[in-house]
Amino acid sequence: MASLVAALKESSTGLEQIETWYCARGLVLEATTPDDIELRNAFLAAEGAFFFRYLVGLDFSEAVWNGIFDALSLRIQQMKMSRCP
Repeated sequence: MASLVAALKESSTGLEQIETWYCARGLVLEATTPDDIELRNAFLAAEGAFFFRYLVGLDFSEAVWNGIFDALSLRIQQMKMSRCP
């Protein structure tokens, strides 16, 4: 795992592609409003869960895995609804 991250760091092209991919999906690290900060943190939490499950190999039960994403999805939906007039 460490060698994969090190290889990406050394490859400016690889990092640029990754950054472009995340930006295209709306990741804004410089969030300033409470809602944007919460959305950013939810996005990073989801990425962290994928990282631990698929790259680190942490064994999540399906119930835990679904619970993580159900909770994130519910919160995002609540935030979207609160923005509607």
